[in-house]
Amino acid sequence: MDTVTIKTVFAAALLGAAFFMNLNTSDSAVATDFGMNVLSDNPYQTEVFRVTGHASIASSTSGGNITVNGVAGNEVKVEMFVRQRGRNLSPSDTDLRDFEITIEQDGNAITASARRKSSAGGWFGGSSSQSISFVIHAPENSDTDLRTSGGNVSVSSLIGAQKMRTSGGNIAISDISGSTEANTSGGNIRVNNHEGGLNIQTSGGNLSIVNQAGEVTARTSGGRINLEGVAGKISARTSGGSITAAITGASELIDLQTSGGNIDASLPAGTGMSLNVRGSRVSSDLDGLKGTVSSGKIEGTVGDGSVEVNIRTSGGSVRLKQN
Repeated sequence: MDTVTIKTVFAAALLGAAFFMNLNTSDSAVATDFGMNVLSDNPYQTEVFRVTGHASIASSTSGGNITVNGVAGNEVKVEMFVRQRGRNLSPSDTDLRDFEITIEQDGNAITASARRKSSAGGWFGGSSSQSISFVIHAPENSDTDLRTSGGNVSVSSLIGAQKMRTSGGNIAISDISGSTEANTSGGNIRVNNHEGGLNIQTSGGNLSIVNQAGEVTARTSGGRINLEGVAGKISARTSGGSITAAITGASELIDLQTSGGNIDASLPAGTGMSLNVRGSRVSSDLDGLKGTVSSGKIEGTVGDGSVEVNIRTSGGSVRLKQN
């Protein structure tokens, strides 16, 4: 396999470090989930690479957004955007001598990263109002590893293993087949149309999963969880919010827990379940339930009891329905 490497490096001269991108501006942008901006016009720099197999995309930036979209074909198009005070910048507007920008190819691996070299601001922020974002159009068969300290992450229409992390932004995931890990310290995570293992975590936001087939682990310390059209082994827990779950299929386990909210769960008809349910008040419309049902707990089975159902809230009520 031929190896092609294209590397662009800028170093030394802007003040401070990258400021978190303003998510409310609309200049040269298209709004997406959670109000995120996908910058679609006037890239500062564009590189195009050709791959010959399953692609691997690695991208990192300190203050901007990262978007990866799956497209037909065997080309990877990397668009880099430099943004300041609500507008896109061009090379004629500014230089990036204080940044190290790497956009390169090594076989089927593509890297796109932006790093401030100045010690005045460091990697995680500072006084500069500039941010660097990447929009990457990659073949549908692609893996990703995406990291930003201050922006949003969006991935769509990909087949493969996806991994993403942001310290201060939201994450949007759509039309993915494969395993996905997503983590944000301060934002929301939304998933639409996912097949495969899914592990999402946030310390301070809400979680939403719509149309998922496969094992699910969802964790938030301070937000709500919404599950809709979810099938598989399911574990969803929050310390401070409510849980709404419409579960269409289950294997092995349904685990829903919150310390401070209500749980409203719709469970799949025709599935054998072994139920252990606790709450300040509990109600059930499940057909064929055998066991102990009281105002604060349910212990019993439906059918052969093959799926373990563990539903608990310390400070709210539980309502069980059948779909």
